[in-house]
Amino acid sequence: MKKEEPRLEDAGGREKYEDAFSASLSALCIMRGGEHRYEAVNPAFKAFFPGVELVGKTVREVIPDVYEQGFGALLDAVYTTGAPQYGREIRLELPGGDARYFDFVYVPMRDERGVVSGIYVEAHDVTEQLLTRHALEESERHHRLIAEHSSDMISRHTLEGDYLYASPACRVLLGYEPEELVGRSAYDYFHPEDLAQLRSAHSEILERPDTDTVSYRIRRRDGSYTWFETTSRTVREPTTGNAKEIIAVSRDITERKRAEGQVLFQAQLLEQVPAAVIATDLDGLVTHWNRRAEEIYGWSSDEVLGRNIQELTVGPTEAEVAADIMSRLRSGESWEGEFLATRRDGSRFPAYVVDSLVHDAQGRPLGIVGVSVDITEGVQAREERERLLAAEQAARSEAEDALRVRDEFLSIASHELRNPVAAAKGSAQLLLRSLRRGRSDPERTERQLGAIIDATNRLAVLIDDLLDVSRLQSGQFPMRKRQVDLAALVREEVESASATAREHRMVVEGVSNPCMVTVDPDRIRQVLVNLLDNGAKYSPGGGEVRVVLSCDEQGATLQVQDQGIGLPEGAEGRIFEPFGRAPNAAGSNVQGMGLGLYICRRIAEAHGGSLRPRSGGEGRGTVMTLRLPVSGEPDRGDEEQSSG
Repeated sequence: MKKEEPRLEDAGGREKYEDAFSASLSALCIMRGGEHRYEAVNPAFKAFFPGVELVGKTVREVIPDVYEQGFGALLDAVYTTGAPQYGREIRLELPGGDARYFDFVYVPMRDERGVVSGIYVEAHDVTEQLLTRHALEESERHHRLIAEHSSDMISRHTLEGDYLYASPACRVLLGYEPEELVGRSAYDYFHPEDLAQLRSAHSEILERPDTDTVSYRIRRRDGSYTWFETTSRTVREPTTGNAKEIIAVSRDITERKRAEGQVLFQAQLLEQVPAAVIATDLDGLVTHWNRRAEEIYGWSSDEVLGRNIQELTVGPTEAEVAADIMSRLRSGESWEGEFLATRRDGSRFPAYVVDSLVHDAQGRPLGIVGVSVDITEGVQAREERERLLAAEQAARSEAEDALRVRDEFLSIASHELRNPVAAAKGSAQLLLRSLRRGRSDPERTERQLGAIIDATNRLAVLIDDLLDVSRLQSGQFPMRKRQVDLAALVREEVESASATAREHRMVVEGVSNPCMVTVDPDRIRQVLVNLLDNGAKYSPGGGEVRVVLSCDEQGATLQVQDQGIGLPEGAEGRIFEPFGRAPNAAGSNVQGMGLGLYICRRIAEAHGGSLRPRSGGEGRGTVMTLRLPVSGEPDRGDEEQSSG
């Protein structure tokens, strides 16, 4: 008795069937009649036709183009044969112009008499699988085209080394047809002397994730051997990582080997030359290393062959220069010059190097030959000669500077010392004349004596400055350090300067709290007096001289700011030189030998501090900043501390 097809009313009832029909992730539908009208569609099927009401419509109305692909004939065949039908990779133009590919299964549905009354359809979207397969087929086609037209021989091998495929290049390179190699072991063609090396490389490539390159000899069809260079890689299963086969790319390097032999021969001709002769390939790998190279660099020939020349003779500081030389050589240039080379023990020495590119008969670059000699003795002799010349020049320059300083000193000192002497002499003569005439006036006498005292005081200051300069230059500058309240010292000197200032107002800030420093108070007082005096005398128009003191754990900072003639650009260094004065001060009527700031800076430095100027430019005033450490080593007892 014939078994009936399942009907909607059977198999547990219509309700359960409809639930399964609606919940299925597969696209399902039911068609009835010769026009193949949709009777039911599940949500997965509807998703292919968003916004389209399918139930009650025919297939031709919904997707008219499918009949051109035999879709209608397949549906008709379900009724005529009573057997399921299958549609593979049928292309459908869906609403919106999106084309998709589907696999269809058409199952007949029968009534109670066994007559086919409808079709149960299951659809599967296979667009992505189809596109992926086509892409793979296209990729395989491209790779085959590359293999078939490459001048290199591309081959596939079993894990044991048997040929699975050989590209047509084998005809030119080996004289064999590809079919003659397939199924044969590559070891049947290797030179007996290279077998051990190749078996080792074979074992390594099966274990390594990357490629490996090896050079060896292989037998041609005519029985001769040619040099091959083969780069191999193991292909692995994507999921398990197990080795599947080996892919190899081989090229004929016979000409290159012959040229390398020629390079080696040329290097051997220079074996007896008293210079290091080193041959490398284009990658810098050593192919020859003569005896003199062993002596100079400390490496034996056996230790260096196959190693990179830069690892052997180039230190880290010369690596960039060496890379540039190698780049020039590869581009066809030669190179010659001095280079700081490195020995095996890490010591460095000056070498004179000549590097040249070697070419084959067709002009193609093959390798590099370098000749180098140790020029340590020559460089030392040159450096000694240069040192002596420099010393001679320095001595000559020092003598010239000494003469210049002497002449400048004599000129300035004679002028500056003459002024107070002349003033004192003039006042004394006037006083003597008045006494001789018996016309002595107490007020006039007092003024003349005061002028004599002022002149002698100025003369004493000039002499003290000259003595300080002499002590500084001889390295015998007395210092008596002790702990001092710098704030109190500043207050005293500003008050004293204010008492004698006629056109200037002295302002002081930051001296209300103690500021303890370890200094020579007399020397620091000397600096402050000089800065206050300069602030006034280089401000001929009067104005304010401001003194600001700040003190913290880092140190004490004292600033003296005036509103005077300022400093021209570039004069900051000049004013601290002996007898140095700014250009805009040198032509003024301000007196002085230009020693004060030189002495002040040396005093500051002797305390571990500094003295620096800052000016907004000519006519914009100057700020002199004195910095001192908060504490230091005080002198023990009355010992003097000298500073050079």
